[in-house]
Amino acid sequence: MPLGDSITWGVGDLGNGEYRGPLFGLAVAAGQKITFTGSQTNGPATVSGQTFPQKNEGHSGWGISQANPNSGGSKGLATIIPTPGFSTASGGVPNIILLHIGTNDSSFFTAAQMTSDLSGFLDQIFTNAPDAYLVIAQIIPLGYGTNAVIKTYNQSIPGLVQKLVNSGKHATYVDMYTGFTTSTMLGSDVVHPNTSGYKFMADRWYSVIGSMLPK
Repeated sequence: MPLGDSITWGVGDLGNGEYRGPLFGLAVAAGQKITFTGSQTNGPATVSGQTFPQKNEGHSGWGISQANPNSGGSKGLATIIPTPGFSTASGGVPNIILLHIGTNDSSFFTAAQMTSDLSGFLDQIFTNAPDAYLVIAQIIPLGYGTNAVIKTYNQSIPGLVQKLVNSGKHATYVDMYTGFTTSTMLGSDVVHPNTSGYKFMADRWYSVIGSMLPK
């Protein structure tokens, strides 16, 4: 399950399926099987000559678990787990969850608040998907400002993951921040990745989950 905000939905590169397109392509090239789950649907019809699974759980403007001026009143991803996120119509409870969330929160909340919200949301995910493998992204930078809140928030994620692992959960994190070059990997809005940026994200996701995908 690709889980997150408009970066997961794919603003700026919908025609290529944002990171899902190149991630699917990497699996196809390796002779592996992968599909996506979620209550949302978008993206190209085919990738690498195969039918592209268009499901995702990307919601533009949303944060973790609090409303913000961009979220249309929604209190974020916490409102759609488990329903409709894990419902049968969305593909059921996923085996692997790719979580990239916090970009919208970073403009309105402190890193401490975001970390607290994320901790509660991670518990919510595992309550409803206890056997899932959760990959939590240290989120990409914005192309303006100092990214101070994002940096501090990202620094908290390894500790949250370690607590999950210590309690027997299947979780890890992936660094989407380091090496992400805002001058060449963001679109003109300096928030959403361009094709190059989404490919960077796909490569990082695949570096973690590639060995888990079946042939």
